Amino acid sequence: LLAKGGAGGEDPDAPAKESAGAGGKAGDTGLDPEFELLLRTAAANDSSTTILALRHTKLEPRHAQPLLFAALAKHNRTLLSLDLTKCQLARDAVVGHTRLSSQSSPGKEQEEVGQPGRGGGGGLGGLAAWVANHGGLRDLFLSDNPLLGDDAAQALSLALEGHPNLKTLHLARCRVGKKGAVALSRAIARNDSIRDLDLSSNRVGPDGGAALGEALRRNASLTALDLADNEIVRYDLRRRGHQLQALSALAEAMRYNYSIARLGLAKNSLCGVDEYGRGEEDRAGCVALAGALRLNKTLRSLDLAGNPGAEALKSSFAVGAPRVAVNFLLPRKKW
Repeated sequence: LLAKGGAGGEDPDAPAKESAGAGGKAGDTGLDPEFELLLRTAAANDSSTTILALRHTKLEPRHAQPLLFAALAKHNRTLLSLDLTKCQLARDAVVGHTRLSSQSSPGKEQEEVGQPGRGGGGGLGGLAAWVANHGGLRDLFLSDNPLLGDDAAQALSLALEGHPNLKTLHLARCRVGKKGAVALSRAIARNDSIRDLDLSSNRVGPDGGAALGEALRRNASLTALDLADNEIVRYDLRRRGHQLQALSALAEAMRYNYSIARLGLAKNSLCGVDEYGRGEEDRAGCVALAGALRLNKTLRSLDLAGNPGAEALKSSFAVGAPRVAVNFLLPRKKW
């Protein structure tokens, strides 16, 4: 693979040439020789390779990321779990050279990009194309890659929509905003394999949260959803009131959804006041959520930590959802 992709036709088993670089010794591709060997091993068509975990590894965008994804796309068909948490992934590494139109309708976007999982990935590139074409993948961890943003979330949503086996998708702290959340909501509404979706510490906002809430009404597979620290409740200065559409949609979804077991809503100013005590208190959304849980039979864990005012409704949650373990306290900081 290296002989074709970056070693200039030389014997890949020959000793790598030394050159100055940030990582010390490096070969012709600018990568550490041991890391080149790791990527080459991961790329091999070896049926024993089922888990590849590179978390907290700096993947240089010009050499390491293209080499890894090209290797996966060309060779590996056996991976069940891929962990690229905090690997400094670039947006193009996931999206490729595909241009996603944020203003196009869902149907038009599907027509331009293709239907991954059903039509071979269409016009998707990079990691998203590999996910779309690799139907055996079960777990994908991409958290702590802040350069991904909405474009990567949109590309992954297209790959997820027709994927038959993907159960876990983690995109925490990836700067996913409203557009990415809306795209993911369309995907999970049509996907029946996803079990765990982590979007904590992003920029989903009220509209993105509302779209995800609507998707939960049609999804029957998702068991864990984490929307902590996403500002799904905001104060609207024009209307002089709080934007509660996300909380209302989630509350309504809890009336109809019978798969969600864990829901994370920590640090979202659900009662109008943030964790620092700023804002005007409005408990209407939390009251609606507590009332909706009376009809829900599957929820077992609800995280409301970092939402001042929510603890005052502790009795309402206890009466409405006695089976649900509700957390109101943030963990202590480690000094």
